[in-house]
Amino acid sequence: MIMSDDLDRILEAMEKSKYRVIELTPKNFDQVINSTKPTIVYFWAVTCPVCLIIPSSFDRLAAEYGDKIIFAKFNAIENYEHKKIADRYDVLSLPTYIIFMNGKPLEKLSNASIEEVEKLVIKYAKG
Repeated sequence: MIMSDDLDRILEAMEKSKYRVIELTPKNFDQVINSTKPTIVYFWAVTCPVCLIIPSSFDRLAAEYGDKIIFAKFNAIENYEHKKIADRYDVLSLPTYIIFMNGKPLEKLSNASIEEVEKLVIKYAKG
């Protein structure tokens, strides 16, 4: 069961931190993606060389559009529980970005450039 108080606390912390990227875990993943606000989740791994250069660009997008979209990242292969969540959304390559709203995946980009990700973010920021 999703606790709205937990989600409110997460969103409030994000508000205070100038729209930083939320680090997702198996414990908070479903709570965060169940927001009524669009949520972009960046699936990554330490073993993905491209994934290691993206965070600064993703942080910039969060700073620019974080008032309209929740930005989060999730290590897709950290352990078995993480891999199960990535498998649930057919994350087959990294990096992958998925836009969620009300717990439902709306769009997915795999191996996309940060420019492509920004276009997707702008689309959902405009509503």
